Amino acid sequence: MKYLLNHKIVIICMLVIVLTAFLLLITNSDRRELKATGLPNPELRKMENANAENDFREAITNHDLRFVGMMELSLIIPGVEDLEKYKLYRKHFGVRVIAGTSDVIISEEHRRLQDLAYNYALQYNKLLIKYIDGHPELFKNNIESNAIPNK
Repeated sequence: MKYLLNHKIVIICMLVIVLTAFLLLITNSDRRELKATGLPNPELRKMENANAENDFREAITNHDLRFVGMMELSLIIPGVEDLEKYKLYRKHFGVRVIAGTSDVIISEEHRRLQDLAYNYALQYNKLLIKYIDGHPELFKNNIESNAIPNK
């Protein structure tokens, strides 16, 4: 009986060691790839070819009035500096966060793409603010039906 108990303990310990080694291998593999690419999320690279004006027009066509945001220490909406407007826009229209943005910059390439993302979001949000300012009924419509009025 004592032999069986010791045998089970040895088997459990071996399984824990193998599982730990496997997890370390996977984690280190991810870290090596992260260091090689310099990016936490490949989606951020899409900012190189992003066009804020075209994306804005497409969003309006699709009745998508969400702002474009980025993650830093917290969610930011470039172009919306006033806290009251930030709360109002976020509540009524929502925010689409650019994947891969972060307050942790891991390489110069990541910084470059983060800057592209910021400039994209700034340009996009300025267009959206101008559109919303020209359509004050959107606040009421957005609450009731989330629809964009025909013009």
